[in-house]
This record gives sequence, C-alpha cells and structure tokens, in this order.
Amino acid sequence: MGDKTQVNIRIDETKKEDWCEYAEESAEYTSLSHLMRLAVEREMAGTHSPESAQDAEVDLAPLLSRIEELDDTVSTMAAQMDALETGQFADSEEIDEMADRLYDIIPRRKLDERETVVSAARDFIEDADYWLEQKDGSLADLAEEEPELGYAIVEAYRRMLGADEYEMRQAIERLDDYSSRVEHVTATKYDVLFEVA
Repeated sequence: MGDKTQVNIRIDETKKEDWCEYAEESAEYTSLSHLMRLAVEREMAGTHSPESAQDAEVDLAPLLSRIEELDDTVSTMAAQMDALETGQFADSEEIDEMADRLYDIIPRRKLDERETVVSAARDFIEDADYWLEQKDGSLADLAEEEPELGYAIVEAYRRMLGADEYEMRQAIERLDDYSSRVEHVTATKYDVLFEVA
C-alpha cells in the first residue's frame, strides 16, 4: 500500500454535523472520512449509492393501452401489405358473401351471468379438441366432416369456406360491423368466432 496523504476541506460546522450524523446513521459508512472517500470515488466513477435513488410510481396503463392499439394497427397494416405483395385483393362482394355464409354457420351461445366470452371460447375449444382426439383428426377434418357441430374454430371456418387468411380477416371484420353480438376471441389456443345469443 502506498503512502497516505491527508486532504483538508473547509465546511461550516452545521454541514459537518449533518455529514457526521448521516455517516453514523448509515450502515454503509464507518466514519465521516469513509463517507467522503466513497462519495468522491462514486462521483468520479459516475455511480451513486442505491439509497439515493427514489422509487417513482408511474401509471403505465395508458402506455400499455397505446401499445396494444399500435399493435392492432401494425397487424392490420401487415395484413394489407401481405395482400398487396401477393396480389390478393378480395372483391367486396365476395367478402360480403363470405361474411354472410360465415354468419350462417357460426354457433350462437347464451352466456350465463358468471360466464365470460373467453370462458365460452375455451369451452368451444375443449369440445373441438375432444372431437379431434376421438377421431384422431385435424382442423381440416373438422371443417370438412363436421361443419354442423359448430365448434367455432376460425381456422376450420377458413378451410370450410376455402378462404385465405386475408379474406377471412376481412369477412370477420365485416361481421363485426354487422353485429355487436359477434365475438372474435383471439386470446385462446385457437381463434374462436361465435355469436352471443
């Protein structure tokens, strides 16, 4: 260890008392000199004591809501870009016809007072999974063999109608415009589409 030297600074008595009291009350410092040495080292290194940082309470709900809105916008734009790149421009009349056919085949379900749209969607999925397991089948089988079972799975409807994903999204959007009772649930294993009776 090299030779030590002393550095003197002049401060008024009140400030010295405050510093001494702070050093004594803190578990981090052993003395006023220790406090001063660490303070200078941290200042030079650009780091500061975690005790000096204050937790700030910030309401992130508006930010999260805005992020979700932007995510929806980006998804819509991505679908439109896909359509432009592949030359898929769905005829408005074709989309109307598809939306009408889709409306005719989606199941209607009455929700009891404790049931939510998502829990109803999960019930549809459980029923579809049970059928698929029993038949050792796929969603294509569900679409082709059992359309009248009404399992509400969007992918099965898409295959049943011979629609591509862009056309299906357009038809679902059209249904949303037609009726506020049509529910499109995407927060589950499969996208589910049904009407609340």
